[in-house]
Amino acid sequence: MKTFLIILIIIHFNTDKVICQWTKVQTGLTGENVISLAIKSNGDIYAGTNTNGAYRSTDNGNSWVLTLGILNNVYQVFSLASDIAGYVYAGTYSVGLLRSTNDGGSWSNVTNGLPQNDVRVIAISPTGTFFASDYGSIYRSSDNGISWGLVRNSSGGSSGGFQTITFGSSRVYAGGSNDWLYYSTNDGINWTYVGSSSGLSHPPMTLAVNSSGYVFAGTSGWGVYRSTNLGVNWTQVNTNLGNLNINTIAINSSDVIYVGTTGGVYVSTDNGSNWVSNNSGLTNTNIRSIAFDYLGNVYVGAYTAGDDGGLWKSIALLPVELTSFTACVIGNAVKLSWETETEVNNYG
Repeated sequence: MKTFLIILIIIHFNTDKVICQWTKVQTGLTGENVISLAIKSNGDIYAGTNTNGAYRSTDNGNSWVLTLGILNNVYQVFSLASDIAGYVYAGTYSVGLLRSTNDGGSWSNVTNGLPQNDVRVIAISPTGTFFASDYGSIYRSSDNGISWGLVRNSSGGSSGGFQTITFGSSRVYAGGSNDWLYYSTNDGINWTYVGSSSGLSHPPMTLAVNSSGYVFAGTSGWGVYRSTNLGVNWTQVNTNLGNLNINTIAINSSDVIYVGTTGGVYVSTDNGSNWVSNNSGLTNTNIRSIAFDYLGNVYVGAYTAGDDGGLWKSIALLPVELTSFTACVIGNAVKLSWETETEVNNYG
């Protein structure tokens, strides 16, 4: 019996290299394309869809109820965010930016100075400053979304401008198909342009920053770029990345990087130097949204032309890559020995 148990341990650690199974979570959410996700500090999950508004789950994604929909004239929910007070914000098609102060029970417009049609991006910085984009320019609010001011015009006008906003190392980063990349070191008041001469040869459609300040940019057709000096210079990091059409990037608290592509999920535990496919259990692989909860779960939302993209959940991966693991019996004990190739935020 001891020998049998040891063999199972060795097989598990040598073959389970950052791969986890996905399980579809759809009760109350069946037939929806999930294009945005947000998770509040109390664990409530909000899922924005392409045609039927937004849903809320209070039980870790096991069941869902509609919280924002046709009664609010809302169909597409492009982005979701939650602030420190627990208020939830939804960037929508044609209805602008909406806010709920009662867990999605009711919603009101917060568009004083913000375009009242499309709001494609809503992002809240660690300092509490709000940023939004109407798929064109960038707007900023320092009073919890009550009033807004234009802080960066888009060269593309009202289309193809800024499509992603993120934060890291006391900087604000914003990118898009026409405007490439800008960053601000003073909370969005002034901006510095970063063009293709930086090594970022294609415009970023999605951005994320890890705890070391490394910035990751996902592009449409050219994979992932990485900057190790706060967005000034960039290099491609596509080793074993089987799909280069990046829809979304998200990084968990252990600095494990997830990218959602048109061909599924890829994961890196070594700052993007290598990628591993993580699609076991996914039946739709056009991934548009990723979020992490406080129990170690990761959620991914998918999109298909038939409005049946869906939402999946999996255990988040550990940031450790094993190169060897052995065991031997010594008397009534078992001695385990192992070596790791990479460890992120888990040194020792």
